[in-house]
Amino acid sequence: MRQKSLALTLRALGEVYPATSRREYKQRNAYSIAGDSMSTTVKTKKTNASWNDVKKALAGHGKTALLGLIADLYDYSAQNRNFLHARFSTGADPLKPYKKIIDDALFPDVMKNKPVRIADAKRAISDYKKAIGDQKGSLELMLFFVETGTAFTLDLGDMDENFYLALERMYKKAIDLLLTFDEDIVDAYYPRFEKLVSSSENIGWGYHDSLADIFYEAFPDEEESDH
Repeated sequence: MRQKSLALTLRALGEVYPATSRREYKQRNAYSIAGDSMSTTVKTKKTNASWNDVKKALAGHGKTALLGLIADLYDYSAQNRNFLHARFSTGADPLKPYKKIIDDALFPDVMKNKPVRIADAKRAISDYKKAIGDQKGSLELMLFFVETGTAFTLDLGDMDENFYLALERMYKKAIDLLLTFDEDIVDAYYPRFEKLVSSSENIGWGYHDSLADIFYEAFPDEEESDH
């Protein structure tokens, strides 16, 4: 009985949708689904905002509104405040807040279980460069980075290899930058670079040897006189 009922149903469908019509119906339905999918893709695609979009929006605001916006950014984070102070030289020492970040990151209070945060110290230097772009200030921060990390390991003992690699790389960057300045600035900073070499003599992981290699490569005449 079920077989007869099924046969009647299939025959009825065949009369309503002949073979050719059924194929066309499936094709049209497939195209419709694909079209809907493409339409959905286009509708959900978003364009990322850019500086040009922000610039156009700002162009329609007056001085008071712009000052209000900057005030909001100033209040939003210490990073923004440091940036604005450095950019407009409003503080007695624009390097001070950046040095504090480096000091907190590379010479943390271990009694309070604060970890070393190399990335934060590096970011402080990067933020300063973006804020003011002063090469001498950048040199000071880079050298301070190495001095602080070296002081920490001398006080607390050996650290891991990545810690020393970060100091070595920053020392190299700093000394390369130093060599771009005139003789007066080189002479002023030279003793601090030399002191890092001598003070690191008993530190492990080849740290002393790496600093010495970098230093004497920059000042080869000094190596000859030391020997």
